[in-house]
Amino acid sequence: MVSVRSLFSRFVMVAASALVLSMLLTVPAAHADDVTHNSASADFLVAGSLSANASDFVEFELPFAQQGMRFAVRSSGGEATGTIRLRRDSIDGAIIAESTGGAIQTLFVLPTQLLANRTYFLEIQASNEAYDYALRGDSQLIRQLNWDDGSGANTVSSPYPGEVLVGDIIYRIDTQSSLYGAMRVALDVADGSPDYDVLMQRGSLDPNNETFESNRVGDDGFILPAAEFGDAQDWYLLVSQREHSDLIPSWELVAGDLEVTDLGQLSDAAATEEVIVGPEGVAYFETTVTSEALAWQLKLSDLNGASTNHEVMVSESSAPVDNQYGQTADWQAMSQLMLVPPYLGTATYITGVKAEPGTPLALHSVEQPVTDLAFESTAELSVAAGDFGYRTYRVSVPVDPFGWTISLDPGNDETLAIYARSGDVPNEFYNTSLAEAPAGGITPAMTLAPPVLTDGTWY
Repeated sequence: MVSVRSLFSRFVMVAASALVLSMLLTVPAAHADDVTHNSASADFLVAGSLSANASDFVEFELPFAQQGMRFAVRSSGGEATGTIRLRRDSIDGAIIAESTGGAIQTLFVLPTQLLANRTYFLEIQASNEAYDYALRGDSQLIRQLNWDDGSGANTVSSPYPGEVLVGDIIYRIDTQSSLYGAMRVALDVADGSPDYDVLMQRGSLDPNNETFESNRVGDDGFILPAAEFGDAQDWYLLVSQREHSDLIPSWELVAGDLEVTDLGQLSDAAATEEVIVGPEGVAYFETTVTSEALAWQLKLSDLNGASTNHEVMVSESSAPVDNQYGQTADWQAMSQLMLVPPYLGTATYITGVKAEPGTPLALHSVEQPVTDLAFESTAELSVAAGDFGYRTYRVSVPVDPFGWTISLDPGNDETLAIYARSGDVPNEFYNTSLAEAPAGGITPAMTLAPPVLTDGTWY
């Protein structure tokens, strides 16, 4: 099978070298069983049968200048389709472009390779096997894809609905500034459709340009950080069928700003949002935080409340990204995060959750509860499976304390840790003192004394 990347590169290489090919390639002699189909326009769909090493031709006229063309061919039984060539003026005329591939392939021809008021012949030549084929001519080389604002309003669907032969499709998009500082590309492949990949290049279709791609089985997509794109740039996307199939292609493509779920203002009333992760592999959420928040609890679960092991990312003001194209997350962890000052303040935060496309999950967001605990006292702590893994206590330390010992009896094989901080809620990154047990079943303990220990509110 020809790889998606080589398909993208081959289009450019054939287009760039077409004039050289017309001079260097030897035109094969026509076979006795060659067939010529006539088409009134450059848009056509024909079917035929080829014996081994034979050629069929489709003749068509170009009465006016074209914006390029696209030809897709597939064999009915999955046999290799041999070679497709575009010739000018006759069946043994100059070769404008050609492609050799598998059981389904697409040939792209640039506008500069086509002349108005000329006759063209699209040749399909069998290799060493006979097969039945379908051949599509398309006068639309590049389709326009409009920048989406995150609502999905500019989603496009696969062309030729209900038909098996579609082939690879190229789209052009003019980028805009992103409200969230990132760009999404999402290809939603329907159940019962052949599998497709998506690739994207900036500026032109050039194999020397950096290619951004997604080639998962099923839905495809990715997120680009702000450093990789800008306002008013030309980008090209290729939606490419992975392999031969008798299924009817059905997919939807969208590119532009992120789809972000608004969780509102952080409060002590838990906000839980259930989502299904889209083709881009990240679900995003927006939260507004005020100065009254002491700490912020973020936890993932499945739709039944059980813990899930997916990455949670947070950034202030812009969307966090963590992939091969950039790492922009301020904080990230598996399954849960507790954010505290000084990072946590009056601001808007974007949370991202990474998971395979189609994964159902729930994000729980709430102010971290704080329980008052008297100095020189004992409290029982119980954490059930699936609970958030942090408990926060507020202790008023008296004036001129001699010392303060804090310990935590695990009671089982859990691996526990204690974090203490004066004035603000601590976590493992922001604290005055810490005690982390090296293994399960070991009691973490710490003793604080002046001058580190002062009177006032500790957490």
